[in-house]
This record gives sequence, C-alpha cells and structure tokens, in this order.
Amino acid sequence: MGKVSSRAALCVSLGLIVNLVTASVSAQESASTPVTKRPLPPGLVKVPIDMSTTALEYRRALLTSAAITARSQRTTEPMAQYRRTDFTTGPRRIPLTTMPLSRRVMTTAPLAPSQQIRELHKRAAPPPMSAEALREFVTPTSAPKSLERVISLLHSSNRRSTVETCSCPAHPLGGFDREARVIEEVGATKQPCIYVDAGGYTRLPPNARSLKGAAIALEAITAMGVHAVNVGSTDLTAGLSFFRDLETSFSVPFVSANIMDSKGKALFPAHRTVQVKLLDGSKLKVALVGVTRLSRDDESTSRTGGVPKEFTLAQPKPILDKLIPELRKKSDLVILLAYYTREDAPTLVASLDPSARPDVVVCGEFTIGQRKEYYLDNAHKVDGVLYLTGGYEGRQLGHAMFTIGKKNGVAEFAAKLIEIEQSIPPKKEFTHFVERYQKQMAELMMRGE
Repeated sequence: MGKVSSRAALCVSLGLIVNLVTASVSAQESASTPVTKRPLPPGLVKVPIDMSTTALEYRRALLTSAAITARSQRTTEPMAQYRRTDFTTGPRRIPLTTMPLSRRVMTTAPLAPSQQIRELHKRAAPPPMSAEALREFVTPTSAPKSLERVISLLHSSNRRSTVETCSCPAHPLGGFDREARVIEEVGATKQPCIYVDAGGYTRLPPNARSLKGAAIALEAITAMGVHAVNVGSTDLTAGLSFFRDLETSFSVPFVSANIMDSKGKALFPAHRTVQVKLLDGSKLKVALVGVTRLSRDDESTSRTGGVPKEFTLAQPKPILDKLIPELRKKSDLVILLAYYTREDAPTLVASLDPSARPDVVVCGEFTIGQRKEYYLDNAHKVDGVLYLTGGYEGRQLGHAMFTIGKKNGVAEFAAKLIEIEQSIPPKKEFTHFVERYQKQMAELMMRGE
C-alpha cells in the first residue's frame, strides 16, 4: 500500500514539473513574438474605462455608442415593420385569420422610417418608369377594348395616418407624391374617372402623431381631387372638431349616412352625386353613399377604436333601405363606401331590401393576416353586386374599370390593385406633403410624443 502511494505522489510531481516547463517555454515565445491587435467584430466598440467606472456607467456607454445605435436601427426597424402587416414576398410567420385590423393590438404611433432608411431607399431605388410603362402599369390587365361606356373608379382605404414610403426592407411601397402620379395618369385617359376613399385613415390610438398624419393625408387626397371620403367608426376617435377643421380648411368631402350626434341628427352628408360624361356622349349620374359598421364590444375606449360620446352610430339597414331607392330615381349608378371588411360587407348588403342594394361596394376596413395573393385579388361579384377592396397604409391604390350597361348598372368590370412602386416618378407638386409629414414626425419624436 505504501509503494502505491509513493508511486502516485511521484506521478503528480512529474506532472507539475512538465506543466511548469511548458508554461515557461510559452512565456518566452510570447515575449519574442510581436503582439497583433485583433479587430473587434462588426457592431461592437471598445469603451475606455478605469477602475472607478461602475458597471451601470459602462453599460450605458456601450449601449449609447454610435455603432450600437446604427446596428439597432438596422435590425429593430425592419423587425418592427415585419410585425406590422406589409406586402412582402417573404413567408408570413403569423397564423392566417380574418380578424379585422382594428381588433388587433395597435402600435402607439405611426412607424416613420428613420433618415438612415430613407437614404437607403433613395440609393436602392430602381430607375423610373417611362410614360408608356406607367400607363400600362396602372391599367387592369383585362381592361375592356371598347371605352365608349366605361368609367374608371380609383379607390383607397385604411391609410392609418401614413403619408410617406413604408420602411419595408424587402419591398418599400407608398408615398403620396407617387400616388398622385398614378391618379394623374389614370385621369389623363379618355374615359371619365371617379376617386373615393372608403375610410380608415386614422391610426389607433389617436395620439398627436396619428392625428397629424391623418390630417395631412386627408388634405393631400382632397388636393388630388377625391370626390367622397367615407368616415369609419375608428376614424371618429379623432373627435368632431378634427373633422370640422378639415371641412373648413380644405373642404374635405366627407360622407356618412349613419353617423349622428347625441340627439340623432346627421353630422355628415349621407351621399354625394358626381356627373360624368361617357365617350359615347351620354351623361351618367353616380351616387356615392357612405356608411360604417357599429362599434364592437372590445372597442370600449378611443384607444381601441371606441366611439366618443359626441357621436351616435345608427343601424345602417333602415337608413339604406330608405336612402338608396330614392337615389335610384335620380342616379344611374350607386356606389356604397362601406367601412366593413370584405368578409362582412356581403352580409350587410344581403340584409337590405332588393331595391336598396347598391351596384358597387368599396370596403374600407382591412383584414389582416392573409397572403399577398388574397389582397391583390381585390374584386368579387356576389349576387350581382361588385365588391372592391383597397390597400394598406397608402401602399396600394385600387383601379376598377366599369362597362355601363344599356340599362345602366355594371355590365362588365376589370380591376387591379396598383402597388405604389418606387419606380413610379413622383409628382413634385405633392412632395411637400411628404416632407411636411417627415418634419412633423421628427419634431414630435424629439419632444417624446
């Protein structure tokens, strides 16, 4: 037993000697070899500290460094944009749902792109379209060959206080100056054109950023020549004074048949009538009617889309049952601007009397969570009524071409959801809306609002 212990002790001693010799040789080699500094990995910076620097001060210095700030803008901005609904080509990681957007959790403010992302978009912008390419781009692929009895309907919806190009990393879209170019191009065609907005232009909750963005958006579409702007239930969170100021300052043509004050008096015109002249020489009167859905149980506050007490929402069915037959006597075509989803609007129309059903319904509320093909397929005819859906946050603009039958009504149609690509040449007369929006958003951010 004693021999085993002495042998074990000898082995341990020899191991210690070998380790000491190896360490000595390594130290000599290190001393003779010049030291080379390895570069820091991208996104990391060296923060000088001394023994008096606390851990909290070191962490604050590290996180506020320029490299970390730039890195966070590059990563969190696209991810935050991805969490919102955008029309990108990448696969979605959220479950498919028909839940309307107003029932989803809302961000507290429009996610305005940083200056760094704006500059990146400018550098990566494709070459501008030619006039011929733009004309083909804005026209539905199955457009009728004969335009003798054709009118064009441009329709937007669900802008959500957005004015400028989105910060989508894969496929940036939008911008009022480019949308104005599309409207100008369609308006320059031979057939008459009508332009409407179906509501949803106020982002929830209605804070300073949301209201300023919505005001600029409504001012801009009025300057573009919009004929009617529907008022959605979630838009009412801005308050009555918001609408009255825009009516007074910019003559925004609001319409709504079922929004009343607390005493049951209508606050907006129920409809507006537009007269157009077809290429065959005949004149056509088009009635544009506005209506909104009622508030849901989960919309109890303005933050979630609840209607303020100064407004009352009346049931739309009895109003439309009386209004549309009266408009039929004076109009050749009735278009209903409905702040409903494309899934719920047919239920509303089916509940109406047969004589009160419109020819066309433009749906204003957005259904989130579907694939890109679902949104691009934006025109459907159900029981003789044509349903159209618009885009999201100004990234798309709907264009439908109707062939009017000999007894009026829509005989044929062709529709397209035009994506506001960055290759569309901007209309410089409308760039000031985008610049004013960017300036105001920057000022509010500096104030922490």
